[in-house]
Amino acid sequence: MRLCSETVSHGGKIPDKPGYPLDFKSAIRCYQKCLYVSKNDDILIATVHWLYMSLRRSGEYKAAEKVLEPIHFQMDIIESSVYFDLLCVHLIELIYCESGRIYPYC
Repeated sequence: MRLCSETVSHGGKIPDKPGYPLDFKSAIRCYQKCLYVSKNDDILIATVHWLYMSLRRSGEYKAAEKVLEPIHFQMDIIESSVYFDLLCVHLIELIYCESGRIYPYC
């Protein structure tokens, strides 16, 4: 999935320079399309992770929160456990923020 955002962000070419500016808007469009073909929980988890990160990096925090809605703790994960763990961390951050507790990412 990472290749999708890098390729879209740079006109089909993956940059070889560190600090190259990224086009998160194009990456967001790419991952939104990927959501429609995410047939199982593993693919959905990976797609949602990269879409969430692209939305956050582009400053679209409310949209990033919304994209986490289909994620739940009883998903059937086979290969994407790391992405799932990361999404769970983001969900826990949201729970802390909504409960009024002080959390650094609120």
